[in-house]
Amino acid sequence: MKVLYVWHGAVEKEYRKIFSEFVKRGVNLVVITANRWFEAAKFQSFEFCETDKDYEIYPLATVFTNHIRAFFYLNKFKIIKILLRHKPDIVYVKEEPYSTASFMLIVLTKMFSPKSKIMIESDENIFKSHPFPFNVFEKFSLNNIDALCVVPTEGIELYRRKGFKGEIFKVSYFVDVDKFFKVPKEEVVKKIPELSFDGLKIGFVGRISEEKGIDTVVEAIKYLKDKGKDKIRFFVVGKEVPEYFSFLKSKIEEYSLEDNVKFLGHFGYDKLLYFYNGIDCLVLPSRTKSWWKEQFGRVIVESMACGTPVIGSDSGEIPIVIDNPELTFKEDDYVGLANILEKFYDGVLEKDKLSDSLMEKSRKYTVEEVVKNKVEIFKKTLQQ
Repeated sequence: MKVLYVWHGAVEKEYRKIFSEFVKRGVNLVVITANRWFEAAKFQSFEFCETDKDYEIYPLATVFTNHIRAFFYLNKFKIIKILLRHKPDIVYVKEEPYSTASFMLIVLTKMFSPKSKIMIESDENIFKSHPFPFNVFEKFSLNNIDALCVVPTEGIELYRRKGFKGEIFKVSYFVDVDKFFKVPKEEVVKKIPELSFDGLKIGFVGRISEEKGIDTVVEAIKYLKDKGKDKIRFFVVGKEVPEYFSFLKSKIEEYSLEDNVKFLGHFGYDKLLYFYNGIDCLVLPSRTKSWWKEQFGRVIVESMACGTPVIGSDSGEIPIVIDNPELTFKEDDYVGLANILEKFYDGVLEKDKLSDSLMEKSRKYTVEEVVKNKVEIFKKTLQQ
């Protein structure tokens, strides 16, 4: 099976582990990605890594870089050459159907490799009417592909509403269990001394912005503190959106929670391993906005792979990935969140007792399982 896999996010080398697994499963793989992109919370240029030798990969220059709707690959002649030389059975475009990049790839495939099956992977879970010309690109894409893959479960109903009549498959992100696993507590404290705190340690990993709902956690901590439960510390890891960060700081000062909330800055993958291991629970308090809803929550499976429980709001895919109603609460419901945190505080829920089941649950999101599912999807699409 020959597959051309197009994904701008593959500029991040950590994401490319998925490609080696495709090769192990007998896929003859060629990859096109961006040579520069803001990915994994940093602006980066493509760098070859050891596993790239397992397949052909082409980092190409993009126009309108970092704009999901508008960007496209500059060197269309290179893409044509790849299509003519490899004649892929499947062209898998991990870009949104409304994007210029998807429109471009579909047109070139139809012209220069007409026998190829075309598949698109989407992260969309909010019904949107896109402005011209992206509405035209979306309609064209949905009328000219053989199958659609969606990460959020809500994407299935969304694309049926948009009129897509072909096969829709459910896919997911992966967690690298070679990077996220259990480590001894003493190692955690050596790497992150702040986690030596003797009390309930709550964590957050992600963008410090309004839609991530961190203020809900602050309200929940105040609620618990007013009940006399003050041996709590909330550790926040991520990059700050200045305006929201100022709002958050003022709320913390207003509630006198400076000792209860600590901002640790941005962590790389290596340090995140120790962070997940060092906290008692991770909280993902996302809130839905008109333009965004949680599409998966990669930090959920990373935390679970380390044996650490995750408490999350009911935004988008979060409850499905957590898969435990006891650990989910309604968006913005700080009392509901506080009630769950109180169970950890009182020992009704314990990380150590939940740990093994969480690690087992994370196994369905390993690279091996995610790729196994996609290969089966490829086979089904070729049989149509």
